[in-house]
Amino acid sequence: AIGQAASTADVTVSDGIQAWNAGMNLAWSGFSLGGSYSRSNTENKNGIDLLSTADLIDQIDSLDVDLTTWVVGLGYDNGPWHVGGSYLHNNLERDASGTFNVDDGALRAIDADSHKYTVGAGYTFGPGMTFNGSVAWGEFDNSTVTNAVAGGVDDKVAGVNFTGGAATNNDFQQITVGTNIQF
Repeated sequence: AIGQAASTADVTVSDGIQAWNAGMNLAWSGFSLGGSYSRSNTENKNGIDLLSTADLIDQIDSLDVDLTTWVVGLGYDNGPWHVGGSYLHNNLERDASGTFNVDDGALRAIDADSHKYTVGAGYTFGPGMTFNGSVAWGEFDNSTVTNAVAGGVDDKVAGVNFTGGAATNNDFQQITVGTNIQF
């Protein structure tokens, strides 16, 4: 009709999640070796036809997240003494929340890795009474695509390139001491 503006509310939404994990523990003569692996993928896309042409999606906001975690640990029990160590690796990849025909959906993408090493020991000093402690250390690293800049060449739009700033690299240490009394 004459005088009516074109609708910009044509929205397409596609959501999905997949997740699985597996683990195993082997024990023999006081030793135990265990590990686990998990992976999840979440897909969310919103397409908006700004021009109401119904054949071209002008803007895509997406948030696709892949998370992978694996852990391996070794322990030994000898009477009242318990010792062990473990390693954890976590990887997160998040696609962007951007505009398809401007930044190829690359804005605010995140890649993050974390590594954690732990060594601990415990002593049972009576029925239902234990003392334990651990030391952990590791790192967390991430990087993001922060903004589009003119002058480069992207595979979707000539003259647009992306900066990869806002990276953080953090090391950490942790000491834990505790006791457990059960009655």
